[in-house]
Amino acid sequence: MSRADSRRPDFTIILPCIAAMVAAAILIAAKSLCAAQPELPARELRAPAPVHEILQRACYDCHSDQTRWPWYSYLPPISFWVRGEVAAGRRRLNFSAWQDYATDPGTEDRKLENIARLLKSGAMPPWYYIATHPAASMNDADRAMLSDWIADRRKSLAAGADRPGRQ
Repeated sequence: MSRADSRRPDFTIILPCIAAMVAAAILIAAKSLCAAQPELPARELRAPAPVHEILQRACYDCHSDQTRWPWYSYLPPISFWVRGEVAAGRRRLNFSAWQDYATDPGTEDRKLENIARLLKSGAMPPWYYIATHPAASMNDADRAMLSDWIADRRKSLAAGADRPGRQ
């Protein structure tokens, strides 16, 4: 072995060490991002079964505490983007905290109005979510059912039928 060869690093040792460190870093990051799903709160939205099924399928992953985290949501750097999207979605609308909206005058109606607007525009669910979750796609019948339920619910709220303290 020449003198130049002895100064060259031995990649048969270095590369596996680097790979092991990268794998360990990914596992540590993934484990720190794994949070237990909270139990279903009593504050969750109460809606007819067909409406609830559509909402669960198309909306709950980003807009509830019942997120089904896909495998790639545990891999940095994708995990940071996915979790940021879910956190932002929950801040705007969280079906698991619906009763909080229902007890705050005007909030439930505003949330319903925003949902109706986004449904009508086709902005929700977003295309990039549907691309990775095709079952979340809503057809015209799904959108019509949600729109009808929202319209009925808003009428009920306007009539004061669901205000606390009223029968």
